[in-house]
Amino acid sequence: MSFAERLYKVTEIVYMPEELDALPKEDFTRLEGVVRICATAAAALSVEGEESMDEMGQRWVRAKTKDLEFLKKMFLSVRGTFKASLGEGEDVEMAWEKKSEKDGSGQ
Repeated sequence: MSFAERLYKVTEIVYMPEELDALPKEDFTRLEGVVRICATAAAALSVEGEESMDEMGQRWVRAKTKDLEFLKKMFLSVRGTFKASLGEGEDVEMAWEKKSEKDGSGQ
């Protein structure tokens, strides 16, 4: 398995669940840490004699960090614009969550 494949698998297992939990809370510091953990884990799982992929890991970390910076800016730009972003603890029903009066399916 190549470094890129290992990184993909580690990201699926570690990063994705963390992202689903941290993004609604806008906990970008946590996500930045998880990005570094994923790159480190993928490197640690390499087989003996495999070429070092430190540079690829660092490029991936830089790219994910830029992605997180973009998300941070995007979240800041829309804060207060939508009902769901008004505050924590509010029970807000979004338009796509409303149940249809006719069929009760929500579609």
